[in-house]
Amino acid sequence: MTGRFTQGRDQDFTREHELEQRIAVVGLRLDRLSREQDLGVVLEPEALVEARQLAAILRDDEADLEGHYALGWLHAFRYRALPEGAGQRDRQEAVTKFTPCFVFGADEEDLPDELLPDVAERALGFAWRIQQKMNASPSPELRSRFADLLRRIAAAVPRGESEHAETLSNLSVILKSHFDTGGESADLEAAIDAALGAVESMATGHPNQPVMLSNLSGMLRGRFTHRGTAADLDDAIEIARLAVQAAAGSPAHRAGGLNNLGAALQSKFTEKGILSDLDAAIEALQEASDLIVDDHEKAGVLHNLGNAWRARYENTGASADLENAMECCQAAIETAPEEHPGRSMFLYGLGDIALTRFERTGEAVHLDQSVNVLAEALEILPPGHRARGLRLSGLGRALLARYRLGGDSLDLDAAIETNRAASREIAPQQIEFNAVINNLATSLWQRFERTEPFPTCLSSPPVGLTTGRSPW
Repeated sequence: MTGRFTQGRDQDFTREHELEQRIAVVGLRLDRLSREQDLGVVLEPEALVEARQLAAILRDDEADLEGHYALGWLHAFRYRALPEGAGQRDRQEAVTKFTPCFVFGADEEDLPDELLPDVAERALGFAWRIQQKMNASPSPELRSRFADLLRRIAAAVPRGESEHAETLSNLSVILKSHFDTGGESADLEAAIDAALGAVESMATGHPNQPVMLSNLSGMLRGRFTHRGTAADLDDAIEIARLAVQAAAGSPAHRAGGLNNLGAALQSKFTEKGILSDLDAAIEALQEASDLIVDDHEKAGVLHNLGNAWRARYENTGASADLENAMECCQAAIETAPEEHPGRSMFLYGLGDIALTRFERTGEAVHLDQSVNVLAEALEILPPGHRARGLRLSGLGRALLARYRLGGDSLDLDAAIETNRAASREIAPQQIEFNAVINNLATSLWQRFERTEPFPTCLSSPPVGLTTGRSPW
């Protein structure tokens, strides 16, 4: 066994020595080019032989970046030297070799300007794979490096070029996902910038125009949720309507636009309280649900539709609205595959509706369902996720309701602990912040009522504290 390890070390040393020699050979050719200022140096037959020998030993890892960088420049100079149209293979080889250099931090000025957009576009594929492999709670250093890579890609992809519209749109999705899982506000701004750039870059009649418009609408609604700026919500609604209009002839694209439109109109109802906005949201979401056949997409629409019906019930008090909400949220869970990234959100929606159902009927079975489902939603939500504060607060409300029903002090203690955790997770600028703090205050007041004697005049919570369901 020891001999095997020794043999492996010898092989590694031999490869490293050979790699250094082959990099040096290519480096000498590039030095000669620099001295003679003659592109013909890279067109000599020996240049290709040297390039192939180096490429044969390279690995796609950080340790071999020097070799990738040298080969990238050799192929880039060959691309410049060859007649127009004849150097496309060298161009592609240069882009391929420069990509890992870019991913691992090479400065833009160290790469050829004419190839940088293609390198950034190719690096986007690396970024996507990195995000898929990142664990639920990456180290701050890894998260920072990944965010830096995404922003560098965003800066390198030019605006106004239709062929890069898809790249910008995909980039915006990754940036938004990074923001949702604990990234910084700058990630959301970069996501919106990329989504807007995609819309501006796409040619008239681009087949994915509805998708890019829907994408931008969703990003703006996300910023409204984060900041509460009314203009973002107005823009999200208008752009979602444009997405629906652009989707003529494509049921799938129309469904995506309708889903974003419905979600944005519901947010407007929450802000303004105009029932016609909510009815329009339900109509849009119902049509989207009818159009979608893919379970992965349908689950999200059903979740949004359930939330809209629940909001309508809170406005009208009609039991039919509550039953519709429960049915849609249950269907979202049943439709979503186990690995669906939105499963935690769907569970939270079902748990919240079950709590509302308990508040209407007083039946403990609905309250127990709420606590169990909300706890499950938290279990599968990664630490640091932006929605964690809101979902903790939802569980805290359900636990407090169960304490009031059964009087078990363990439920009260758990409610306070959960609401405290929620207050630490949520940012003050988020529109749900006040409701989360209110839930914490209500649970603390409940403990005070349980443990402290106080005058009759204080038998109710202070003004500003409610003991019912928090309004969001």
